[in-house]
Amino acid sequence: MFTESTKEILTVYATLSGIGKVNAAFGGANVIVVASEDTRAKALSVKLTFADGERVIVAAVSEDEKSNFLSTIEKMEKRKVKSGKEMMVPKVKVLSDEQSKKLYQEYADKFSALKIKIPFLTIAETLRYNPVEGLAHIKAPILITTVTSDSVNPLSESYALFDAANETKEFFELEGYTHYEVYQGKAFEKTASKQVEWFKSYL
Repeated sequence: MFTESTKEILTVYATLSGIGKVNAAFGGANVIVVASEDTRAKALSVKLTFADGERVIVAAVSEDEKSNFLSTIEKMEKRKVKSGKEMMVPKVKVLSDEQSKKLYQEYADKFSALKIKIPFLTIAETLRYNPVEGLAHIKAPILITTVTSDSVNPLSESYALFDAANETKEFFELEGYTHYEVYQGKAFEKTASKQVEWFKSYL
């Protein structure tokens, strides 16, 4: 169930998991996966998180496009095994949603570190990453926070997580905000306050 990158951080999360776990987006997915293996956390909070990696990446394409894309990924993986090399691409090339592309364009010139190249097969790990599967093994209370205008990890992904989660659980939805707007200003204050309230109730 773990991607390679998640395996590398598992020990760190486990070390810090004695009381509660909180993270957002892909980090929120990691929190779910780790908590399904390590039961020491007393409460969880995830925000703007996806349930099924493949669904998020290929949701907007036709079945033929999806089939061709997955076939290309498979061929690239086989080539990597044979040659030990893989295609490196600018980070912007693996961004599929408009909100992420806009954010990248806004900050890439200000922060040169954003212009690095990453392995294209990073997508393959995300395709196989399904944190929703871990929820059946989690008994700790979980808060799932989302926004209505998220094109990175759509609202439907948070609903899928909530439906799969065991009790005790709570769904907190902010109207009208996009994915990245939640990391600043009033939206951040609202979600952070809700998370603090949640942990005060269960820790």
